[in-house]
Amino acid sequence: MVGPAPGPGPPERAQLLHALLRRAALSKKNALSRLFDATIDQARRLGLIPAVSRLAAIDSTGLESRHVSHYFTRRCQRHQAHEKARYPKLSALCDTRSHLVLGIVADRGPKPDAIEDERTLNEAWQRQKFRTLLGDAGYESERFHRRCREGLGVRSIIPTTERGRPRKDGRPRPVNGHYRRLMRRRFPKKTYGQRWQIETVFSMIKRNLGAALTACTYHSQNREIALRLLTHNLMILLCLKILRAFQQSRSELIYVTGYHVANRPMYAMPDERQPPLTRTFDLLFRGVEITTGGQRIHDYGRLVESLRSRGLDPGDYEGYLAAFKHGLCPHGGMGMGIERLTMQLLRLDNVREASLFPRDCCRLVP
Repeated sequence: MVGPAPGPGPPERAQLLHALLRRAALSKKNALSRLFDATIDQARRLGLIPAVSRLAAIDSTGLESRHVSHYFTRRCQRHQAHEKARYPKLSALCDTRSHLVLGIVADRGPKPDAIEDERTLNEAWQRQKFRTLLGDAGYESERFHRRCREGLGVRSIIPTTERGRPRKDGRPRPVNGHYRRLMRRRFPKKTYGQRWQIETVFSMIKRNLGAALTACTYHSQNREIALRLLTHNLMILLCLKILRAFQQSRSELIYVTGYHVANRPMYAMPDERQPPLTRTFDLLFRGVEITTGGQRIHDYGRLVESLRSRGLDPGDYEGYLAAFKHGLCPHGGMGMGIERLTMQLLRLDNVREASLFPRDCCRLVP
């Protein structure tokens, strides 16, 4: 997990008035922005994104200020009286093809998305140009449409929503604004389906880097959010370089090893020769992960210690731990994605074509 580096306490107020310190603070504030610029420039040089992106998506999400989610707070009887009125909020704009984050605004929620829409748009536009912007109903306004279409020449696709109280006669309320009426008459539903890519970006960040922040103060939380988004972009660039190395090799199979213990399950065996790495691997076939495996912890004491180091209660895993109490030989395990392997063997375009009953956001049955 990425967080702000510890440092000394806050300086005295008189020191903050010093001109040199103010310039140093400003330089530090812009450091993350320059790093974001460098990642986007590097992505263009590597060919990950073109000079002008075809599609971009904008949305916002909430993060946790502690390691107890809002869902757990509402469901757990021990914490029913605790309700969080404010939470860290992230507004982001991404390239839908590469999942690179182009612009971010970190703040506190809850608040309407329209408050931060132009700030997020302007920051992303300075780094990367794009032709079409997709947004949900939270960004729907004639003002934002005009900013995109007339100010930047970007085609904005945002669904038009009903506003105000229902009419007494039951008829729909009239839609004001040229671009809002345009979206009502001719809404490109197929293109708008790619808006879900920004949801995928949020899911990647929360699953890979965590949804709970370690910082406590407002400005520290904002810096930590920016660091996580920067780390997300760097991870994508690193994966691209790994795939490039795979393409330059003569083999269609490549092993990826040396994963950190924090990125593996609690039963993964640590590597005593290279702490804190683990004895685990991923197998890529033509650039797609098809197998994950490695050696597992077979000692009961080490397994209990691994659970406690992750904040887990060994009592919740009694059924799993029972076999280890009587001794177990060193062993390993692996899992293979049959659908992914089939997709790569047959060179299919999508893994759904290799699944008998695929599931996605538009299909649940059969």
